[in-house]
Amino acid sequence: MIVHPPELDFVQDQIKFSARVEAAPLFGGMPERVWFAFPSSYARYLDARADGLVATLLLVAMRFGQDLDVRGPISPRLLQGLEQLQQTLLRLFPSSVKRVAIHAPHLASPISEVAPRGVATAFSGGVDSFYSLWTHLPEQDANPATRVTHGLFVHGFDIPLDAPDRYAICRAAYAKLFQRLDLELLVARTNARAWYPTLEWNWMYISSLAGAALTLNRLLGRFYIPTGSVEKDAPPWGEFTRINSLFSTETLQVVDDGVTATKADKLGTVAHWEVTYPLLRVCFENGIGLENCSRCSKCLATMVGLQLYGTLHRYTTFSLPLDRHALRTLHVPYASRLIYQSILIKAIACGRDDLALDLGIAFIKSYWGWFRRGLQRRNHRA
Repeated sequence: MIVHPPELDFVQDQIKFSARVEAAPLFGGMPERVWFAFPSSYARYLDARADGLVATLLLVAMRFGQDLDVRGPISPRLLQGLEQLQQTLLRLFPSSVKRVAIHAPHLASPISEVAPRGVATAFSGGVDSFYSLWTHLPEQDANPATRVTHGLFVHGFDIPLDAPDRYAICRAAYAKLFQRLDLELLVARTNARAWYPTLEWNWMYISSLAGAALTLNRLLGRFYIPTGSVEKDAPPWGEFTRINSLFSTETLQVVDDGVTATKADKLGTVAHWEVTYPLLRVCFENGIGLENCSRCSKCLATMVGLQLYGTLHRYTTFSLPLDRHALRTLHVPYASRLIYQSILIKAIACGRDDLALDLGIAFIKSYWGWFRRGLQRRNHRA
């Protein structure tokens, strides 16, 4: 896979940072370029380094076993980190990725101007996002060097590029919030997800998220990626909370954030922060602005947690009440089992035997589905 030198192009009021990619056809409809687009006023934050584009494509290359030939300049520290990242991912997900060679002869010199001082957190409007934002506000973070100054909200991740109206609604609402907090919301668009059509986006998205921040390398000196896992979780997710830092460069420190707080802990913080009541967005199923469907697994987990903390009724983004039948008949995704486990433990601690029973029934039913699929995968490999 050849990643050609990055190009900067102004298109109307946008600046597009992209690179042409040469590779054998990996899947139908494979793009010819990988790109990030920003408002044209961000031009001063960009340069010709390929860091963000290479980070975005790394897991695609590893999934298909394609060596990377990087024709543009890349950070020496990032190159070293990507080698370490490969070792970690091969250990954690041996059936999902393969080791690839990264040929990058053009190592970038450190930025000669004053080091970037912007501190951003990735932001989508979910529980993890709001928790990281709250944690690094001046009221909670006494260190000026680690306090958040920006959020980064990317179109093309959970909100598809073909849903511009939905993104516009969310962008406007979140921009007002950040302005109220005396912060700035950075916005971007990307086709990164088009490179992952059949891949495990639920964890592979991290490389593209880091890629967006790396592209803004003249602005950001620190970037928080809110984690959905806890460092004490069982493999692979416990160790997974320590890999985002491997996307760091000489001037940008990428930080795994919130690694000691369970989902129930985060919900406890978010539930009592009033700014979240009209803005919390956890659902990828509903296509209407900030509204959540109130019935998918992410919605139900969040609603139960908010109910345990006594504030669910204050949230206007959940249009339907918590349905106990829907909770009992829910299939808990295997990747979300630890999230539901933390909420189940909280329900028991709160004496909410009704919700604990519902969650327990959902767990038992889901367990047999996990078991059957595990047998099917084992038989398929055999």
